[in-house]
Amino acid sequence: VCSSDLFTSVAGNPAQCRNIQPLGAFDPGAAAFEMIIPNLTNDMHDGSIGQGDAFLRAFVPQIIASPAFRAGGVLFITFDEGGSNAGSLGDGGGHVATLIISPGVAHGYRYRAYADHWSLLRTTEGLLGLSCLANACRRMPIVH
Repeated sequence: VCSSDLFTSVAGNPAQCRNIQPLGAFDPGAAAFEMIIPNLTNDMHDGSIGQGDAFLRAFVPQIIASPAFRAGGVLFITFDEGGSNAGSLGDGGGHVATLIISPGVAHGYRYRAYADHWSLLRTTEGLLGLSCLANACRRMPIVH
């Protein structure tokens, strides 16, 4: 299920496009990395906070109850489109919420250093043992 208007480099490649699955077929243990992008209602862009909350309430338990997650997985829930241009390192963007949930972390922790989507990419690359891409190379990982 590939959309030609999103992720065009993937949608235009049949081999990569086969990796895109409908959300109803989600399996938390299917791959070392899985990226879930809710529709515009469930991501609260066009929907309400209540609709986004209901999506997370229904979906997140599937992930955290899975053997793959309990065996050392990490769940990142992040938002985008901060309400200002208060970014640093020459790029814009305001504050956005990002939750990092792992069975190895028993208590909350607030990361106080600057982090953005490139930092999240750098973190993911490190967890997967991959080299950094583009602007992620200029960021520190959020977790080590």
